[in-house]
Amino acid sequence: SLKSAPLNLRVGAKVVDLLLVYIVTLFIVLLMILVWIPWERNFTVRLSGFLTMKYNQGLLLSVFLHLVYNALSVRASGRTFGKRAVGLRVVSSDGTAVTARQAWIRAVVESGLNLVTCLGPLANLAVLRFLSLTLHDLAAKTQVVVAHGTEDSPPTESSVP
Repeated sequence: SLKSAPLNLRVGAKVVDLLLVYIVTLFIVLLMILVWIPWERNFTVRLSGFLTMKYNQGLLLSVFLHLVYNALSVRASGRTFGKRAVGLRVVSSDGTAVTARQAWIRAVVESGLNLVTCLGPLANLAVLRFLSLTLHDLAAKTQVVVAHGTEDSPPTESSVP
C-alpha cells in the first residue's frame, strides 16, 4: 500500500492550482468585458446585468478550465503545477502511472462536486482526513503521494515504492 501525501501539502497544491486557474479565468473575463464595452450603446443601464452575466460565465469557465487543466496535467506527468511546486504526484492505486481514463474521471468528479455544491471541497477534506483519499481519488482509483525525485515523467511500477 502506498503512503498518501499529507493534508497540508495537498491543500497547498490545491491553493496554487486554484490561483493559477482563477488568474487565467480573470484574464479571459476581462478580455470579454473589454471587447464588449466599445459596442454597447446604453452602457450604464446594462452594465450591472452584463457584469452579473460575465461573473456567472466566469464561474463556469473556471470550473471548465480547472477540469481540463487537472485532467491533462495529471495524465501527462502525474502532476499539476501546484503538485509539482509542493512535491506531490498522482498515481494509480497500485503505484503505476495514471491512465487517461483515470485522469478524466478524477477531474470530472472533482469539478462536478465543486460545481454542484460549495460543499464539494469540504466533503473532500472530511473524507481526506479520515481515509487519506479524496472522493475523486476513490472514484478514479488514484492516490496522491509524495514524489520521489524531480523527474516529470509518470512513474512506472518499479519507480514507486
